[in-house]
Amino acid sequence: MQPKGRFWIDLGLWALAALLAYAFRKPGLLQSGIPLNVWAYVALSGLVMAGLQLYYGLHRQMWERAGLRDLVLLARAAVLASVVTFALAFLLHGWLQLPRSVPLLGGVLGFGLLAGARVLSRLSRERTAFKNVTQGSRVLIVGAGEAGSMIAREMQRHPEAGLEPVGFLDDDPAKHRQWLVGLPVFGAVQDLTEVARQEGAQEVLIAVPSAEGEFVRRVIDLAREADLKYRIIPGVFEILKGGPGLGQIREVNLEDLLRRPPCSSTQLK
Repeated sequence: MQPKGRFWIDLGLWALAALLAYAFRKPGLLQSGIPLNVWAYVALSGLVMAGLQLYYGLHRQMWERAGLRDLVLLARAAVLASVVTFALAFLLHGWLQLPRSVPLLGGVLGFGLLAGARVLSRLSRERTAFKNVTQGSRVLIVGAGEAGSMIAREMQRHPEAGLEPVGFLDDDPAKHRQWLVGLPVFGAVQDLTEVARQEGAQEVLIAVPSAEGEFVRRVIDLAREADLKYRIIPGVFEILKGGPGLGQIREVNLEDLLRRPPCSSTQLK
């Protein structure tokens, strides 16, 4: 969709939110017909939002790739639009006869509609991308920490890579039966064989950058017992240049099996 199209859709949704806000405040609005002062308020609200759209560049946002920063920027515009519209409605109260809660309610509804359009567009794109993946590997991630969540999110964002995360395993009991980036933490590492069978996993990914060699060997032994492919993300020092990404997933090598715990200051002495 072109920026011009997104601009008018946003403006239409914002105008709809203004009407809905007035309708919620005055339930008999639709039955008795929409009076002129309500149309004037909708036009005023739309003009304010149009200016903020251009100022913040909301029409240049790619909805199908919308992220948290896009929604934060949208929230700023919605709040500012509500405040400005509220102030103008207060100054023109004698003509508009507008309940003071309407601009604030309209801002909340408007943000919900505009944000919903972006979220639905992104979900639609990701669903389509998943359908287009012909050869996907179901991946069970060992490690429900920061690295594990980041790598799972990357898989979800790039289904064309052919990697579908099914969930996590972690030895921290506090994480068991929790959900992370929309995926369950099934249990401890020792449950790998059973969980892999239940979930139809085809591959195990070790996503614990600080893991010692003994831990890596234990996961590999379990993966072999379950006849699963196994790979790993780099160690701590290898990913300091940037967060773990799909391009850093690799086969396990000898250095991974010989990893040692970091030396403490007392050990260095």
